[in-house]
Amino acid sequence: MVTTVDALAPVEHVLSVDEIALRVPRRETPAASPERVGAAVPGALGEAVQVSVGAGPSQLLAKLAAGSAKPRARVVCRTVDDLRDLPVRALCGIGPALEARLLAAGVRTVGELHARGPATARALRGSRAGREVWLELAGWEVPPHDRPARRVSHARVLGPAESPRAILRGLAVLVGERLRASEVRAVRLRCSAGDQCSEVRLRPATANERVLLAHATRMWDAGLAGAGRPRTVAVEAGIGAAEERGWFGEARAESRTRPPVRTPWRRKAERPHSRPLRPPRQPWMTLVERPPPATLRAGARTAGGS
Repeated sequence: MVTTVDALAPVEHVLSVDEIALRVPRRETPAASPERVGAAVPGALGEAVQVSVGAGPSQLLAKLAAGSAKPRARVVCRTVDDLRDLPVRALCGIGPALEARLLAAGVRTVGELHARGPATARALRGSRAGREVWLELAGWEVPPHDRPARRVSHARVLGPAESPRAILRGLAVLVGERLRASEVRAVRLRCSAGDQCSEVRLRPATANERVLLAHATRMWDAGLAGAGRPRTVAVEAGIGAAEERGWFGEARAESRTRPPVRTPWRRKAERPHSRPLRPPRQPWMTLVERPPPATLRAGARTAGGS
């Protein structure tokens, strides 16, 4: 799908296995219209593949437009007024708890959230992410965060015949491999099995798979899962500042461990505005691919030539 769409407009982001975002130059807007892009993907992958296409001045508006009329949406959103009747739950990151808070404040739709202003959106969300959502609803392009990762985690839903202990040990090894690939070390290891969890501090900080494996095994053998069989297991490693000892016992900073990002208190007021905003120069387009029904999968394989 990416190769097919990239021939019409440059692919900006691959958001997931079934969703991509395009940046459409103004001179190529007719060639990369939602109707043309939506027709190109089924033509390459098979008519059973259903694709929703949305276009808008920001990536968020394009995503909302694509999801407003699934499974074969071809929607162009010029302003937030075109999608003002969508429920507020359609926004990414809004779960049952946050939705209940918004409903209690009288915010039921996307249009009502935009009408409240950026300050109210931030207060209702509880973080500056609310202000960024409001800016994208207004058509502004918010640059992505460039913060370093503070944790590495892996989780898995267990199958009927899988051993929880073996899967947990495998996840610990995967976390160690990712730590070493990123050239960082962990100062905290957290293992969970269902609703039960256990945590241990790592001193010194490490990215050694054997050390992480040993800690995960000890936490499991100490009764992490309790009496029942868990449905899910997860391993999470926290990245933070650490020190290591030199040849003669002196403390020296660990150069391969990224310290957490800290902002001085006197610059706290400037923190929400530290990343400059850019007006929308080129429209965004988002594609959401929907898997075909089970009765049409055989036809999709035949049409796709696989």
